[in-house]
Amino acid sequence: MSRTEFLAVGSRVGLRPLVSGDAGERYVAWLNDPEVVRFTESRGRSYDLRDVRAYIEKGAADSRVLLLAVVELDSLRHVGNVKVGPFDAVHGTASMGIIIGEKDCWGQGIGAEAVALAAGLAFRDMGVRKLTAGCIDLNGGSVRAFEKAGFEVECVRKRHNLCEGEFRHVVMLCLFAPAVEGS
Repeated sequence: MSRTEFLAVGSRVGLRPLVSGDAGERYVAWLNDPEVVRFTESRGRSYDLRDVRAYIEKGAADSRVLLLAVVELDSLRHVGNVKVGPFDAVHGTASMGIIIGEKDCWGQGIGAEAVALAAGLAFRDMGVRKLTAGCIDLNGGSVRAFEKAGFEVECVRKRHNLCEGEFRHVVMLCLFAPAVEGS
């Protein structure tokens, strides 16, 4: 894979469309690892290749959604995913979520770089004016990744999501598209 095959390239990761060929044993293993999905909406159930392929196919068929593979540039290893959407054309908004499934990539800024690259694509290619993300308060790494990518805390939803037997706060973050000169 060459750099020209990526939709966006940073210093350590590139983003490309997530395709059904990405639905391999490693991806399934991420989703079945309680530590990887601890703070995601994917927690608490088991997944197989059919589930992953169906998710990718559904996202690929929806023009309001951008599903991206996060690929480590040095090794060309698929290490995670970013989802943008669904895009609400009336309001110009979309939500964003990220999972870094390869634990050896945690805490290295890879998530922040992927979020920043995906935000750029959402603003440029989808016409998004405002991106939002929500993180369980226990997931400080994810909150920091979004903040490092330029997001700011918009609000905290008190005792909003059930996680590990308790209702936890959800930190809501947002990022606005850069102002376009002359607008």
